Amino acid sequence: MRKIVLSLIVVAFAAAPAFAGGRPEFDAVGLDSENYFNDVTRQRVVDKNVFEDIKINAYSDWLNYPEWVNEVRVWEDFSNTAGALYPDPCFENYRSAFVDSPNSAEYTWRIVLQMKPQSDIDLKIVDCVMKQGGSNIWTDAQQTGRYRTEWGKLFFVPEANPTLTVRAIPGPFATPGFVEPFHMDGRLLPTLDLICLNNSSYTSKAIWEEGIAVALPKTGDTTTCGDSMYNLKQGDMIEVTILVPGGNTADIRYGQDNVSLEYIGIEGTYFFHSDQPAY
Repeated sequence: MRKIVLSLIVVAFAAAPAFAGGRPEFDAVGLDSENYFNDVTRQRVVDKNVFEDIKINAYSDWLNYPEWVNEVRVWEDFSNTAGALYPDPCFENYRSAFVDSPNSAEYTWRIVLQMKPQSDIDLKIVDCVMKQGGSNIWTDAQQTGRYRTEWGKLFFVPEANPTLTVRAIPGPFATPGFVEPFHMDGRLLPTLDLICLNNSSYTSKAIWEEGIAVALPKTGDTTTCGDSMYNLKQGDMIEVTILVPGGNTADIRYGQDNVSLEYIGIEGTYFFHSDQPAY
């Protein structure tokens, strides 16, 4: 009997349809291949994610080249209420907008997905966080929500930290029924419990990169926020909003390239800008 069962299992696997392959992908505002914070690994992704001799991440700038596809406007954006962009003291030859302690500001990134995700999406946030009035990251590094009293004791104030909101926005190939944005869930690390990413607090420090796991949505399910969710597809857009609260305890700077998305995309679901010249 055991041999018969094993034979049936083998037949079942042999008869199962081949599943689409997956490959690493990342997306950001503007031209992905020129993102300031790209490293060796991302350069490999740029070089390897090729369709018919086209490096898809070299055709990814919907910031400067918005376009209409299937009557849907595909566009990327970075905006903020902190102020104009100036040289960043944490990163050479980079420009960012500065919100000083204890003031508030809002930063928003809209990013187009170039492939259909088949994994959770890692939201990567690179920080420039310094002590109030600091000018040198090597002597004035700070953590959001952290402050030191006059007598030297360190305190951590959760409500002085930034909050994060993540929404999915339907693109030109959106899953049927996906016509309105929905808030996405985050996956806590550790535990993997889900949390609604709607004004959710997080903490950042110095020049380090923060990683937040955004759960892959599934059509027919509901987020912990109570929103109906839908499968994401290439061309859909992810909107990330960081709100720095009044009373924050650090000087904080973010620019266009500080936020990006990393995930596993489904082979053959490439989406790239139609007019932008490749590099």
